[in-house]
Amino acid sequence: MKKFYFHIFLVFLALVILMPIIWMVLASFVKSTQIPVLFERIFRPETFSYSIEGNKLDTTYRLEGISSNISFTYSAPELANQYIIVKLLPNMQMQEELQYEVTASDPQLETTEKKLWLMYFKLDGNNNIQSDSVKMNNPSILNFVNALTFDNYKEIFRDGKGFRNWLANSVIISLATGFISVMLGFFAGYSFSRWRFPGRKVGLIWVLTTQLFPLAMMLVPFYILATNIFPEVIPGLKLTNSVVGLIVIYSATALPFAIWMLKGYFDTVPVDLEEAAAIDGASLFQLLFLILFPLTRPAIFTAFLFSFVQAWNEYAIANLFLTLADMYTLPVGLRTLLDNNNMAGFSTAAVIASAPVVILFLSMKRELVEGATLGAVKG
Repeated sequence: MKKFYFHIFLVFLALVILMPIIWMVLASFVKSTQIPVLFERIFRPETFSYSIEGNKLDTTYRLEGISSNISFTYSAPELANQYIIVKLLPNMQMQEELQYEVTASDPQLETTEKKLWLMYFKLDGNNNIQSDSVKMNNPSILNFVNALTFDNYKEIFRDGKGFRNWLANSVIISLATGFISVMLGFFAGYSFSRWRFPGRKVGLIWVLTTQLFPLAMMLVPFYILATNIFPEVIPGLKLTNSVVGLIVIYSATALPFAIWMLKGYFDTVPVDLEEAAAIDGASLFQLLFLILFPLTRPAIFTAFLFSFVQAWNEYAIANLFLTLADMYTLPVGLRTLLDNNNMAGFSTAAVIASAPVVILFLSMKRELVEGATLGAVKG
């Protein structure tokens, strides 16, 4: 019985985690005008009737016991034979996201509580409303199934260089952070694991201690170093509005994890292998890259993946250091889409931004499991 309840809990937990992801993916395949079906509570009037005269639509409806009417006049010849989806807020003005001339009035609902409902119809070639096309929205997820489209993905790459620049910046910064942190962590982890030198234990503790401080605590010191101290030490060095600045900071924050991950994995590799290689005349370079590198590949992939994901998803430092739109990374760029209330664009960009991380996890899942477990036990 306990196992049954545990399975129920796991299913519930999975649904809680997956539902936002499912909604985001679905929202990336529908037009902005269909987004309310996904993210807002929609009310359906109890009764609804209409009359059409050319491009004028008179509607009469009853919502929660209150009968009212709204009149619309549309002028949009370029939208002939296409469904026009309208968001109605009876106590305010009608809201729409497409560009066409609209007039609306509803004097009887000035004191009515805000309720959202949807209606859609088609115009013919003469800019008249087609009488058989007026429909009420049914607040169901099935409404937008027929409206699924890849247009959002086309538009986000077509509209200027903004998103393409954000994507390129994130790829460059994340890959460079992963390679630098793994390369330095590989040498440092081997040194801490194999060699005994003064300050070794203090160094390990210091590396671990840096992970105890929250990121918010380091924002101001990082900014002072980047804007005041480093430019004086190295004239001409620019760390703000630069991918170099973020690579340096992200590598510094990812390096402690890489050192401890690789150090723990080196501890599991028998020293006899190195001694046998040294007897056969192997140099230190050959020992590291021909013998130890293949053996520690799971830990290297794990450290690289964590460093990559950390740089890919980081927002606070990037938002502080980047003020030029062309230099934004994806997290900062996504924030601007959300600020502009572009929910369809935001959902599409978020799905695209998630793809590289998902692909990396799927391609390295075996090494990830081995690297996260074997290095924890000294054998």
